[in-house]
Amino acid sequence: MRPILTAAVLGGALMACAPAQEPAPRAASLSAAMLTVTLNDGQRCRGPRPEGAGPQGWSGTLEGCSVAYPYEVRLAPKVNPLRGAVEAVATALSFDDQLAAM
Repeated sequence: MRPILTAAVLGGALMACAPAQEPAPRAASLSAAMLTVTLNDGQRCRGPRPEGAGPQGWSGTLEGCSVAYPYEVRLAPKVNPLRGAVEAVATALSFDDQLAAM
């Protein structure tokens, strides 16, 4: 019985000395102005869209969490022909700022 107890205590002590694993991304959501990433330990990181970012996307380093992961947002090119027609009409009527980002 004593060797088993000693092994359990020694194993627990070794586990306490093991390096903690870095939190990993679990989920992400994207709005027109912000990338939000939730890590597997519950932290929420933010990747704000910088002023002047182009329509193809943006990149940076996540903020507001313990790990500063680099990220890149790549937006798909417009492929919906109806969206293109609506944008053309909205631009002609000066309502182009009223359309939600794709």
